[in-house]
Amino acid sequence: MVGYPASGWAKQPFRIVVIVAGELDLATAPLLVREVTGELSNPVTSLAIDLGAVTFLDSSGLEAVLTVRREAQEHGLPFMLVSVSRVVCST
Repeated sequence: MVGYPASGWAKQPFRIVVIVAGELDLATAPLLVREVTGELSNPVTSLAIDLGAVTFLDSSGLEAVLTVRREAQEHGLPFMLVSVSRVVCST
């Protein structure tokens, strides 16, 4: 997906893992929210976001992650952050 911050999707039966790479900021955060929330209309049992390859995270990116988390909760889905990069931890 050109222009989208996720470098890949790993779909297991009813489980979504979004792998985010590069910058998660004002320009890319809305794309993350739109794509992930669109997937939640499908039958899904859990959602994970892999932030291990994120090189920059601003407040817009953090808000996008929180928005996706809220959406998952509204759908009654477990939500996990996995492989959080040092950049994300220091933000």
